[in-house]
Amino acid sequence: MTVARKGAKSCFFDDKIYAIGGCMNREESTNWGEVFDLKTQTWKPLPKPPLIDDDDDDKVAVFGEKLYFFSKSDARYAYDPKEGRWVPEFGFVGLEATSITGPWCVIGNVMFAEYDKKLKWYNPKYKNWLRVYGLNQVLYSKRRYCHRTIQLVNHGGKLIIVWHEWVWMARDCTSPDLKIWCAVIRLEERLTSRLGPQMWGEVERCNIVVPSVPTSYKLSTCQSISF
Repeated sequence: MTVARKGAKSCFFDDKIYAIGGCMNREESTNWGEVFDLKTQTWKPLPKPPLIDDDDDDKVAVFGEKLYFFSKSDARYAYDPKEGRWVPEFGFVGLEATSITGPWCVIGNVMFAEYDKKLKWYNPKYKNWLRVYGLNQVLYSKRRYCHRTIQLVNHGGKLIIVWHEWVWMARDCTSPDLKIWCAVIRLEERLTSRLGPQMWGEVERCNIVVPSVPTSYKLSTCQSISF
């Protein structure tokens, strides 16, 4: 990248890596976004949507053939790489950046996010957040009160949930370390005549992937890579 960034939003789209926001100072904020072309191995600037400030609560997601930007002020823009510009987006009713406070990811045209320890999904076609069913084993049995979800990841159309669990000492109730868990979820969307659209999840695997890390450990990001 041409400027230093901290906590930038990033995504892979159209064989390019997009890095947005996270500039360290006001001078660098003019370079709001950059695009890395894997074929040419070069960085190019990404134009900034109108009237947008860099904010930690802003979200960037890929739906279909476009890159979408959701700001904290509920402004929405779509970026078409063929035209090279942002245009106002008036869809995605019910999807506000301020409502997505925890981990989230997009699989196909569906966004998944965690609300109050419940996994929910959003499809622009239905314009509403709906609950994902069938995951009691992961959301309640495996994950006790002393846990926190840290990542949701698209893994070839399946959903990966990564969370850490505090390991409590029996005597003094301190937490000397953390366990990192990972669950792989197969998803199935069903359309019922009585209840409407539903999303069901089936746990394929669920296990501890890192048995012990210090409480100071912080997972910055989690990516799915296929070879």
